[in-house]
Amino acid sequence: MNKPKRQHHVIPRLYLKGFVINPGEPFIWVYKRGEGYKSGTGKLTNNPFKDSINSAGSERDYYSNPGQPGREGYETFENELEALEKPANPIWNKIRSGQAISEAEKNDFAAYMIHLSRRVSAGRDLTNAMWPGIAEDYEPPDELYQLKCWPKTPETRLRLKAEVKAITQKPGHAIQMHRGTVLAGPESLMVEALKMMTWHIFKAPAGHALLTGDNPVFYDMGFGLASSFADVSLPLSTDLALVASWWKLTDQQFAEVAPAVVEEINRRTIHSASKHLYFSKSEEWVTALFGKADYKYRPMYSPQSNFKVVELVSAGPNCKPSLKLNVQLPLIPQF
Repeated sequence: MNKPKRQHHVIPRLYLKGFVINPGEPFIWVYKRGEGYKSGTGKLTNNPFKDSINSAGSERDYYSNPGQPGREGYETFENELEALEKPANPIWNKIRSGQAISEAEKNDFAAYMIHLSRRVSAGRDLTNAMWPGIAEDYEPPDELYQLKCWPKTPETRLRLKAEVKAITQKPGHAIQMHRGTVLAGPESLMVEALKMMTWHIFKAPAGHALLTGDNPVFYDMGFGLASSFADVSLPLSTDLALVASWWKLTDQQFAEVAPAVVEEINRRTIHSASKHLYFSKSEEWVTALFGKADYKYRPMYSPQSNFKVVELVSAGPNCKPSLKLNVQLPLIPQF
């Protein structure tokens, strides 16, 4: 029998493929948080270090469940994640080739984005940080007393709360909580909000490139998604990023933007990354920013933003032309 899958990709390989050094080759630059610049190939000695996307973004046994026996303990969660990814795979290829996506594809990709935001280590950390408070405040529902055939008394209430607390201390509980959060992603209210937002695919101008990290879906948790100033950004490749907001700028999905917008998206990505960044270039400025905690959220759009259409840009063969925008964003700081 084949050995169980134990090298688990926290960041999908198809996603990282958009940020490789050379198209068609699997190599990418991996940056480590809080370390100085020393470019090379050594994973332990260099920052950034050159790695293959077959191993970059992966962690051994990350989705393994010690509460399950044998092969299932290593593969159940990993296989479920692969099944959730598949509907979005052709959409990735379509967007990266410059083609507009349909409303149905937008809905599928919205679910994928929330799934991606939850499967990463930052998503697990958030789940684990919230659960102790939830368990402490847990109140057994009436149905549970009935199921147990217990009277509803102060004594039975404490007993049920103690049982819930004991469950949280069992091996594998943290991974099960994370698994439940990820698998519930498609039904999340955040998916519904993303579906209703206006999406634009921003293209980086010549000479500028986007990077990504191990927590690539950015939104400000203080604003949430209900605020008119809220937006969600996701780098798609070295030259494309998706930005969803409540502002409708043009009827086109694709638009080339000013360098300041690319710099802002990169700053967001660097700020929200947990441990690693992934880039097609080895640049010292990335290590200088990685680890700083002085980022302040700047909405991508505001009533004062000035968008001006200056020309049409070819999006590729057999694709509709997109708009090139000259964008001035006063809420984004000067770089």
